[in-house]
Amino acid sequence: MCSPIDICVVLSGAVAGWCDALEKWGTMSLEKLLQPAIDLAENGFPVSTITAFQWSTKAVVHMLQTKSEGGRDLLMPNGEAPRTGDVFKNPNLAEVLRRIARDGKDGFYSGPTADEIVKCIQSKGGLVDHEDLLANRTTFPKPLSINYKGVDVFEIPPNGQGITALIALKMLDGLEMPPVHNSVGHVHTLIEVMRIAFADSRWLISDLEHSKIDPEIYLSEEYSATRRKIFNPNRQTVDVVRGSPSPETKSDTVQFCVVDSEGNACSFIQSLYEAFGSAIAPENCGFALQNRGAGFTLQPDHPNVVAPSKRPYNTIIPGMATKNGKLFGPFGVMGGFNQPQAHTQVIVNMVDFHMDPQTALDVGRFCIKGGYPGGQVAVETVVGEDCIEALRQMGHNIEAVSDHNRSICGRGQIIRRLDNGVLIAGSDGRGDGCSAPLF
Repeated sequence: MCSPIDICVVLSGAVAGWCDALEKWGTMSLEKLLQPAIDLAENGFPVSTITAFQWSTKAVVHMLQTKSEGGRDLLMPNGEAPRTGDVFKNPNLAEVLRRIARDGKDGFYSGPTADEIVKCIQSKGGLVDHEDLLANRTTFPKPLSINYKGVDVFEIPPNGQGITALIALKMLDGLEMPPVHNSVGHVHTLIEVMRIAFADSRWLISDLEHSKIDPEIYLSEEYSATRRKIFNPNRQTVDVVRGSPSPETKSDTVQFCVVDSEGNACSFIQSLYEAFGSAIAPENCGFALQNRGAGFTLQPDHPNVVAPSKRPYNTIIPGMATKNGKLFGPFGVMGGFNQPQAHTQVIVNMVDFHMDPQTALDVGRFCIKGGYPGGQVAVETVVGEDCIEALRQMGHNIEAVSDHNRSICGRGQIIRRLDNGVLIAGSDGRGDGCSAPLF
């Protein structure tokens, strides 16, 4: 049995990912790209409303105050979370970013930053050393995809959970979609399909370099046809639960979509997992260590069991869609195990109900808590009291959510490219993001 710090804090691949993606596809220098972030960290930025609310929860503030000395970098000078409109500065993070801008990956995985990371983890009983940091590598896996009613939807393969959305969409493609959006039949159909998809994916999602599972099998028409037989249009059906990565998370994730003038598109997402990740911050660095290792299981016969040099079940999933070989649009919705559920819902909104990106994000959503097939379902009250009550009568355990509690349903961004080349963007009102042209 590993201690909690051994399990939860695993090596950060974000900086390596930035540098390697830039080398593979980029057109600008790392220094130029990081300068705006350096300026914000050095000079500060006004904290927006929803961010301030989430930052100020007692549990988050307490963890940053007590888990490590470096946590003070992530609070105001008075030791509290910033309030709406406060200007938050993080000069230590600015210096970390300068080293990365100057030295690339070496500016993070070796030198002063690496020294502080290793010291911090080992002080908590962790096992990471300098050799581990230097062994970090980026992979470029081939995405998985299915065709949903003429739109090709792409997701990253396991150890990411994008296959959950693809399993659900593949099943939906062979079912009759109720014609009224957020009607009882529409919401019930989506919930049930997501339950079945999670029953499969909670078992199969693991590091494929350590697994013999072929994810393509789960996306075949033959397999999907067998899973559709489980669907009951009139009643909740709870499938057998397999697999158990940790369901409890308050997502500390950033997601954005970009399309440039040449038609290149990017869906980008990175995350610390829970609020400020582990909330353990190396001194003089201005960032907290992520706790993605919480996605492992300790069940010995599980494909996702914790092991050396292995990636855990990872909830973050960027999405991309094309139509007839041309860009349909990048998309993404943050929020732990909500992500494949929201991906499925926004694709259905745009393809079946012909919604523009902003509308597809704004309408009411649901989230099966923790991604458990038999889990309680959070449904936003905007869906309607009659619909929610009817779902309860069909056997669903429903929690109606509103206001800040809607955060369980995630925050998304979408850019849709029309056939004439016009771009239409949407940014989720559940968060503080926005859509904007970049010049």
